[in-house]
Amino acid sequence: MAGDGGVYVVTLMKASSSNYRQPARAAPGEILRSPDRTMAALRCRVPYWGHRLWSGAGWKRREVVWRAFSRVDDGGSRRHGAAGSCRWLRRPHTRQASWLRSASDWWVPHTRQESWLGPQVLDVRFGCKAVIEDLLLKQKIFSDLERSCHSNCIFATNTSTIDLRLIGQQTACQDRIVGAHFFSPAHVMPLLEIVRTQQTSSQVIVDLLDVAKKIRKTPIVVGSCTGFAVNRMFFPYGQAAGLLVDYGLDIYHIDHVIANFGMPPFRLADLVGFGVAVATGKQYYKSYPERCYKSRLTEIMLEENRTGESSHRGFYLYNDKRQASPDPDIKKYVEKSRNMAGVAQDPKLMKLTDKDIVEMVFFPVVNEACRVLDEGIALKASDLDVASIMGMGFPSFRGGVMFWADSLGAEYVYRRLDAWSKDYGEFFRPCEYLAARASRGTSLLWDPERRLFSFY
Repeated sequence: MAGDGGVYVVTLMKASSSNYRQPARAAPGEILRSPDRTMAALRCRVPYWGHRLWSGAGWKRREVVWRAFSRVDDGGSRRHGAAGSCRWLRRPHTRQASWLRSASDWWVPHTRQESWLGPQVLDVRFGCKAVIEDLLLKQKIFSDLERSCHSNCIFATNTSTIDLRLIGQQTACQDRIVGAHFFSPAHVMPLLEIVRTQQTSSQVIVDLLDVAKKIRKTPIVVGSCTGFAVNRMFFPYGQAAGLLVDYGLDIYHIDHVIANFGMPPFRLADLVGFGVAVATGKQYYKSYPERCYKSRLTEIMLEENRTGESSHRGFYLYNDKRQASPDPDIKKYVEKSRNMAGVAQDPKLMKLTDKDIVEMVFFPVVNEACRVLDEGIALKASDLDVASIMGMGFPSFRGGVMFWADSLGAEYVYRRLDAWSKDYGEFFRPCEYLAARASRGTSLLWDPERRLFSFY
C-alpha cells in the first residue's frame, strides 16, 4: 500500500445483540442522541490508535472483531504482533479479551487501483481510517467505503494535515465525512481533535462526540484546513528550532533549555519519527509558504536512514531501553543543513538567554494560534489551551499556550516577534490579529462576540 511494507490492522467493533439498535438519522433541524454504533477502523503500523478503541469498546461490552496483516507476504509472522503491546489482549481470560474475535473477510490491496474491501463487509456504522499521509490512497479508501457501507455510516479519517475537503472529493457523502485526529502516542495522549467541514452535518459531530466519550478521550471541534487547529498551531515550533540551529545554536542546548520549560523539540521529533515530519512539512510549505522556515536538517538525516527513536538513531542515539544520549556525529548534518540554507552563524544568537530561546521557539506558535482563532478554525482560545496540553504535551502548570502568552501580554509578544522579523524574515512577522490585540491592550483570551474571557 503506497510502497509501505508495514503492518496494517482492520478493527471492527460491534455492539452486543442484546443492546444494539439500528441508528436513525435526524429529521431536519433535529439532533438525536447517538446510539451505540458498530465501528470499523483501517489503520497502519503502530497499533496505539487501535488500543484506545479496543479498550474503550471492551469496557463498554462491545464485541471487537479485528484483523492484523502485512501488505507483503511474510508467512503470517507479523500478523498478530499488532496486538502484542496491548496489555489486556495478552490476558485471554479478561472480560475485555472475551469480546475479541478474528475476522478474515478484509484484505489489503497492492495498489491504489484495487479495492481494499473483501467480498463481504460487516454492517458497520462508523469507519475510521489511519493510513499514511497519501491523498490518493485516502480518497480511494473513502470511495470504497461509500460503495460498501450503510448509508448512515460515518466516515472518519485520522489524517493530521490533509484538508478533509480534498479527501472527500471522490465521494457524494461529504455530510458524513469528519476528521478524528488522535495524537501520538494515541494510547497516552487524551485529546481527540474532531474536524468538521462546511458540509459535515451536526448529527455526525454529535455522534463523534459520543464516540470520544466512550473511548475516554477529551474532544475539541475545529474547522478544516491544512494541519487543522492543533498541528497547524504547532508547526512553527519545530521550524523555529531548526532556524536557531541553522543560525548557530547547539541542538542539545536548545533541547536542554526547552526541556526545562516542558517540551524539547528535537527529542520530540525523534519520538514522532522523521518520515512523518518530512511528509507533514511538505503540506505546510505548500499551504503557508510565506511564513515557513525550511530547514533541510531532518531530510538530510532521513537520507542517511536516521529516522528517529524507531531506528535508534535520530538527533539522539538510543539504547535498547530507549534511553537517549547525544550523538557527536550530528555536527556534520548541521553543517550540511546550514550550507544548504545559505546562512551563517549569527553572533547575536550566541548571546541568547534561556528565556530568549523559549520565546523564539514558542512565540511563533502563539502567532499561528492567533491566526487559527482569527480564521474561525478554533472557536475560542481555551480550546487551544486544552489542545496544547492534552495533544502536544505543553506543560499543564502553565495553563496552555494562549493562557501563558496572555500572562506575558499581547503587546510584549508582538514587540518581540516584530523585532525578530526584521532580522530573520517573515517567519516571525506578527499577524494582524495579534497586532490588533497588542495596539488595543486587549487580552488574548477575550472573546468579543460573546463578550467574555475564554477560560476552561
